[in-house]
Amino acid sequence: MTFREDRPTHVSPQTSEDIVKALSARLPAEVILSHLSELPPSYIARTPADVIGDHILLFIRAEGRTAVEHTRRGDSDEITIVASDRPGILSGLAGTLATHGVSILGGAIHTRESGHALDVLSVRRLETAASSWEDLCADIASVLDGRTTVDEAAIPSGAVAVATRMPTIVYVSNEASSPFTLVEVNAPDRVGILYAIAKAMAGLELDIHLAQIETLGTTTVDTFHLRRSDGTRLETAEDILALRRAITSAVEALG
Repeated sequence: MTFREDRPTHVSPQTSEDIVKALSARLPAEVILSHLSELPPSYIARTPADVIGDHILLFIRAEGRTAVEHTRRGDSDEITIVASDRPGILSGLAGTLATHGVSILGGAIHTRESGHALDVLSVRRLETAASSWEDLCADIASVLDGRTTVDEAAIPSGAVAVATRMPTIVYVSNEASSPFTLVEVNAPDRVGILYAIAKAMAGLELDIHLAQIETLGTTTVDTFHLRRSDGTRLETAEDILALRRAITSAVEALG
């Protein structure tokens, strides 16, 4: 099994020095380097410099609070969130997107060493979605700040056609990333699937440190670096089996 972080990206890597040079007219070098020092090498190598600049400015604007921004990049829509990291934050984010009829095409969830999350998601609205991007961003902030909760009854049906049904497969490894347990979930894509997966993990009191979200045709391939709230990995066969069962049950409950 090859996990998401090990797959080639065919993108020429950039260095921190390249990013500082590219953003010199927008931000001081020390601010840029401080931001980069708290994020994994994959973020530095794969994220365009101008986008990194946008992320830094969003952190500055947030001033320690939750900030949500919608951006149109080319032919796609992107939602960027900065917030204080805590268990259940991905569940709240994914659930709010689902209630607005927004599906997640791909993205990455990072946790800075300072304890702040940076979530960047490429998304698509269903044709039946009626709310504006502004309303969506406001609702995400409200849920992540704890002022409201996800209205599960508002999530559109995620039923999958019989012809596209496939079993939910959950891979678990403690070898690929030493501080964390790595989990990869392969399942039929539908609105609400990331919410179901993240909620199952939150129910087991697991903290998601990093995630890569990817949609390949009609299949979602999501990879998570996670650990318990006390910082330990899932080591026992019983704990791993419980995680697999929780995720599989949550995904199958979508229909």
